[in-house]
Amino acid sequence: MQYPVPVYPPDPLEEPSNVFMVHSGDVSFVDNTDDLGNFFSQQLRPVPDPDSAKDAGSTWLRLSEEFKQDRFFTFSDPAVDYMPTPAGAQVSGQVLVLDGGKGSIEMRMIVNPVGTVVDIQETTTVRAGIRPICQATKLLDRDPLVRRMAEQDILVMGRAAKPYLDGQRAKAKRALKRAIDRIWARIVEEGR
Repeated sequence: MQYPVPVYPPDPLEEPSNVFMVHSGDVSFVDNTDDLGNFFSQQLRPVPDPDSAKDAGSTWLRLSEEFKQDRFFTFSDPAVDYMPTPAGAQVSGQVLVLDGGKGSIEMRMIVNPVGTVVDIQETTTVRAGIRPICQATKLLDRDPLVRRMAEQDILVMGRAAKPYLDGQRAKAKRALKRAIDRIWARIVEEGR
């Protein structure tokens, strides 16, 4: 969890988002796209046909989006294309941010004639949208403008705000619990 207060991972993890791999009983992890690229170059078997190459591209995109995920993003399914080239093939693809912010992750993978991935490049424009900071605690603020801004932010976060609202509700007094219940009922009623 990163919002409203970050929870730091235990050692040896350095980042809040990690991808774990189990291979022959050994567990390892990566926490960024550079390490993911190293993992792919060491572990990915040749992808000599369009289907296996597109599958590798989709896998890259799904794993890479985990490094950006903070429990508020919703990403599209990967869209991946395969194009033969004189030197092998190029696999390109993207995932779009559908909710929780904006942007995309785009990937280009170069495959040699025998199907070995020789290069992977990624461009990301993922930007976070509204995240919880203290909005639930401001639902009863004296200033009606502050209350309205807090409600608006929570409504924009929609169902993704449920863990945050539950946490705030658990430590709230009766009046704030009712306000949190009301805003949650609006989220459900409006299908947010």
